[in-house]
Order: sequence, then C-alpha cells, then structure tokens
Amino acid sequence: MISHIKELIVVMALALAVFAAAKPLCLRFMRAEDYTLRRNVWLVLTLCAFLAPNFWVYALVALVVLVWAARRDSNPAALYLLAYAIIPPIKIYLPVVGINQLFALDQARILSLVVLLPLAYRLFAANEGGIARKLTPLDWLLVAYTLLQLAVVSPYESFTNTMRRGFLFSIDTLVVYYVFSRAMVNRRVLVDALAVFVLVGGVYATIGIFESFKGWLMYEQIAPGWGAINDGSFLLRDGSLRAQASAGHSLTLGYTLAMALGVWFYLRSEVASRTARLLVPAVLCLGLYATHSRGPWLTGVVVYFLYLFIAPGSKSQLLKGLAVFTIIAGVVLVTPFGARIVDMLPFIGTVDQANVIYRQRLATESWHLILQNPWLGDPFVTLKMDDLKQGYGFVDLMNAYAAVGLFNGFVGLALFLGFFFGATGRAYAAQRKLGTAAPDLSGVGAALVACMLASFFFMATASIDWIEYVLAGLLSGYVSLLARRAVAMPAAGFTRSPISPERGSVVLGKR
Repeated sequence: MISHIKELIVVMALALAVFAAAKPLCLRFMRAEDYTLRRNVWLVLTLCAFLAPNFWVYALVALVVLVWAARRDSNPAALYLLAYAIIPPIKIYLPVVGINQLFALDQARILSLVVLLPLAYRLFAANEGGIARKLTPLDWLLVAYTLLQLAVVSPYESFTNTMRRGFLFSIDTLVVYYVFSRAMVNRRVLVDALAVFVLVGGVYATIGIFESFKGWLMYEQIAPGWGAINDGSFLLRDGSLRAQASAGHSLTLGYTLAMALGVWFYLRSEVASRTARLLVPAVLCLGLYATHSRGPWLTGVVVYFLYLFIAPGSKSQLLKGLAVFTIIAGVVLVTPFGARIVDMLPFIGTVDQANVIYRQRLATESWHLILQNPWLGDPFVTLKMDDLKQGYGFVDLMNAYAAVGLFNGFVGLALFLGFFFGATGRAYAAQRKLGTAAPDLSGVGAALVACMLASFFFMATASIDWIEYVLAGLLSGYVSLLARRAVAMPAAGFTRSPISPERGSVVLGKR
C-alpha cells in the first residue's frame, strides 16, 4: 500500500505540472469551464483508481463522475478521449446470478455506456443536417464487417453468446465510430477534441519518460490489486524499461503518442508561443522514445512526413521539414542515444531482432493459412499455429491485416480495408478540393489523413487499436463538416483567424 501511495504521488505531481503548464495553450482551443471539468475528472478518477480496494468501487465512482461530467461538458466526445486511458485496460467480468459470465467491463465500456451512448441518442434525435440518421456506404461496410465476425463463429456457439458478442461489438466499435462521425458538427468541436488528444498525450508522455528513466512502472500494481492479470509488466529492451503509463502496453502508448504528434502538427499553427511550439513535440518525442517500441517510432516519422506532404504549401513545408529532421537526426546520432536507437532498429540493429524474425514468420505462415480458408477464414486457426506460440502459450498476432484475414478471410479483409481506406480517401479528396481556399480546415484534414495513413503502417506491426476507429470517425465527420460548409458559405468559424473556444453555438452536452 505504501508503494501504491508513492506511485499515486508521482503520477499526480507529474499530471498537475502538465495540466498547469498546458492550460494557457489549451484555452486557445477549448472553453475554460470544459478544461477545468476534464482536468478534475482525470484527477478524481486517477485518485480513485489508486485508492479503490477493487474494480467495482472504482467503476461505481467512475459511473457517477462520468455521467455528471458528460451532462456538463459541451463536447462529451472530447471527454471520452480524455478519460479513455485513465486506468490500464483491466477487464473484470460482471457477476450475475444464474449466468456464468455476462461480459467483461473495463474503462472503455464504461465510457461507451455512460458517455457515448447518451450522446449518440442526442445526435440521432437532433439529426442536424439530416446526417445522424443517414447511413453512408462507410457505415454499411463497418456493419457488414461486424456481422461477418458474428456469423463465422455463430455455428459453434450458443445464440446467447452470439447476442453477447453483438452487443460488445456495438459498444466497442459501432458506437465509437458513429459518435465521432456525427459529433463533429462544427470546427470548434473538432479542434476541441484534437486538443484534448494532445493534452492526454502530454500527460502520458511525461509519466512514460519518468517510468523509463527511473525503471518504475506507475500503474503496474493496480491490476493485481483488483485481482486481474497484468501481462505487460516490466517489458525490457536493451536493458531499458519500456514505458507504458496507463496504456497497458508500450506499443499502445507509443502509438498514442505518435498520433498526438500528428495532431499537434496542425494545432501548432494556431500557437504563437515559440516555447510551446518546441516543448510540446519535444515531450511527445521523448515519451515516444521512452516506450522503446520500434513500430511507434517509425509511425511517428511516417506521420511527420505525410503531414508535410499533404498540408497546404506542401513542397516548401516538405523541404523545410526534411532539413529539420536531418539536422535533428544528425545531432541525435552523435550522442549515446543515437547509437542505441540505431541498434534497436529492425534489420539494421542487433537488439531484439528475434521479434523481427517472429513477425516475418507470422506473415509467411498467416498467408499459407489464409489460402486454406480464403473467403471467410477459420475461427479456430490459432490451433494450427503451435510453432508460433510465445512463452505464455499463445500466438501473438502482431499484424492486424493477418489477424483479420486469418479469422475472416479475404471477404473480411476487403470490408475492413474498404472501411478504413474509404474514410481516408473521402477525407483526402475533400481536403485536396479545399486546397488553399481555407488553409486552416485544410490543415485539419491533412493531420487526420496523415494519422490514418501512418496507422496503416502501424497496423502491420501490431493489433487493431481503438484510436483507429476514432480516426475513421473523425475523418467522416470532417467530410460532413466540409459538406455543411459548402452549403452554408460563408460560415462563422471557418476562417484562418485564431480559434476562439467560444465560437460555435452547438452544445453537445446536456447542461
């Protein structure tokens, strides 16, 4: 318990420092009352997570706090982004009399039930612009992919279990995409959500830097204290602890920070402070380094160059960005950190190359197994992959495309890729059509498209992450926002002038 208190003190001290330093910056993009509310929610629930004797005490407090906060936040979708990773992804099964296992509850599902579902209902009821009730081709692709996942397993399970999985798919994926594709009703709401994502990245990057430097995981004791298993504890690479903060794994933390970095490339254009423009990416990059995760490192580099290529004034920006990257990389390479980074890179370095070889074997064997059941996949395919089992006795499917193809065949892979590529393609086309006529909105689209394209790279090295569905929703919301702008030109809030957090009349929260 004493160790628990020490960890709580460190987390709260680091977070309070970040919240205090970030406040002037955040108030450029969000309302002061929203910032205060979200900060307090984070602090209260973090305090509860470290002090609660079990998950159910935490869940009860979280339910009350989140219901209260969602009714007062002008943009509950941003509240969802802030609260998603307050605790690690700990799943505890709901105890129900007469049923062995109803379903597992975790932070993400609490948020879906008490924040996103009510918001989805309000969006559907308001139906602003007729968008909330209209199903798009992308919606149908995601629904079809969900139904396929249910159908391929349903012959081997009870009807009750199929209904349970359908409910969980709905709150884990469908509701998330629906809300983020419909809630971005104006520029203020969209930029507010992006700013919260960077704020969260700053908090967890700071915690991650401390973890790696001190060799001390801050959230590692929460799961065992609640009777859950923590499989990702104390992962090392080249003798250094791989930071994970409350993300549950260093890969997840690294990917989150890479996406926050991509979002920041747009937000920085609205920030006048040179200190902030240098400090924010420095903290995110140091946090990214602290994960010692090669996939997220490369994802961060990819998102950087993609944004420079897509953003308005791309040629000059790309050349300038390439020069800056070259200078920074050259300086880093002559330091001890540079030698360590090179030594950890795949194919080039010597550290943990067994992981690279494992991924190559996984790709090769997955392809052969997919060809055995090419159309709809095989729900029991892992039984044929004994030679790929890891030390814990399970197959680590560190390739999202291989995982989809193995379990859902080429049909599932086509639906999966069609959904994500469709969202990206529509947003990119809308962003290019906008051009330099509205550089601010064009910059938003460039950041979102760059993040999603970089995510395609990341998915080849890891499993599917929740952020990818949020990004797909934001891309669809961005396209809808531009469509409404085209109908109602000129519209307040779409100029290149500095963002006012008070601009825009739509309030999604129920005050």
